[in-house]
Amino acid sequence: MTLVLGDHNKGKRAHYDKAGVDHIGDYDCSIKYHSGKDNVVADVLSRKETKKRISIDFITKLPKTTSGCNTISVIVDGLTKSSHFLPIRETDKLDKLTRIYLKEIVTGHGVPISIVSDRDSRFTVHFWKSLHKALGTRLDMSNAYHFLTDGQSERTIQTLEDMVWACVIDFGSSWETHLPLVDFSYNNSYHTSIKVALFKELYGRKCRSRICWAEVGKSQLTSPELRHETTKNIVQIRNCMAASRDR
Repeated sequence: MTLVLGDHNKGKRAHYDKAGVDHIGDYDCSIKYHSGKDNVVADVLSRKETKKRISIDFITKLPKTTSGCNTISVIVDGLTKSSHFLPIRETDKLDKLTRIYLKEIVTGHGVPISIVSDRDSRFTVHFWKSLHKALGTRLDMSNAYHFLTDGQSERTIQTLEDMVWACVIDFGSSWETHLPLVDFSYNNSYHTSIKVALFKELYGRKCRSRICWAEVGKSQLTSPELRHETTKNIVQIRNCMAASRDR
């Protein structure tokens, strides 16, 4: 049995539970160190840096959907580059954007230490204040606010914008209905920059989806027609992703 550690752990003393140490002696074990570039998933998951930093951008002037949405809020995790797409209206007030962000992002990922946006810096400051007011917490702007984003996040956002626009062109005013599939397909797809799918980087494996499974036995969660339509849409979205990467 081999215990694999990221290379940043090399030379550091590991602390184990005594009961666990006693059991290790029962096995033929060896400890090996893999560099981050050789073991991307393990390296990312074992980083000490756990403070969330996100980038927010907005794709505007989209075809208006039946619910009135004409904008997508693109949210990118600064560490993993995983992304979320939130349909909104361009005229939505900051309080509404904050409620949407709390519901869709904070409940699943926690509160980030910094939020970066390419909009006017006043937007980011007001967003932070609105967010922390909703959470009932105090905010030290000198520690939490960073004016500059990194080039990699900017490139990620540009790629996402190209991909989303390609999907909008294909789906027209029904793009909001398909946006969750765009979100899932992007995060569950292989990315050459990290040589792994984003979901696998986050969870250690790609996410499974019964939607695209063939019917097994008598039980089924969705109708064959819905599975076929969803699978077709995912293939279409992946083609849009491939086209945007080739530009």
